[in-house]
Amino acid sequence: MPAVFTVRPLVGLTVRLGADLRWSPSVLLRLGAAATGALGDDACLHVWRVSDGRRDLLAADSGHVAAAFLLGRPRPIDPEDVADWERELRAARAPDASIAALVRGWKTPRALRLDRPLAPGDHLVAEVAYPGGEPVAVAALTLPATDLVDVALLDLNP
Repeated sequence: MPAVFTVRPLVGLTVRLGADLRWSPSVLLRLGAAATGALGDDACLHVWRVSDGRRDLLAADSGHVAAAFLLGRPRPIDPEDVADWERELRAARAPDASIAALVRGWKTPRALRLDRPLAPGDHLVAEVAYPGGEPVAVAALTLPATDLVDVALLDLNP
């Protein structure tokens, strides 16, 4: 995240990432089949930052059918995460063709534009809902100080 430091002439300054500068995490929002289908049916994805009971809209997307969305800078996806996703889907008894399609979609997320960077400790709520407000999938989380946060939006009516 951006930070300002005063540097005096002839004096060295050591800046420690994680101590002096805070991480600006990226968030990968993975949607299930119901939420992905709903996006093709006029539903919208909204992501809010919640603080002191207020919900500030961070990002929104409609009109794009995508299985995953990325908030923040692009980061590499750990192969172990991909293996975890496949295990999750197999445990849910998803057919092999669906597993391959979902994992491929999750590995190529649609980037969402943020006006302000994310910070560790931010509380986020993400929701896919129809125009009337009927939610299809939802997730809530507090951001840790890591590079990439993997979040599965749970389908409310799978």
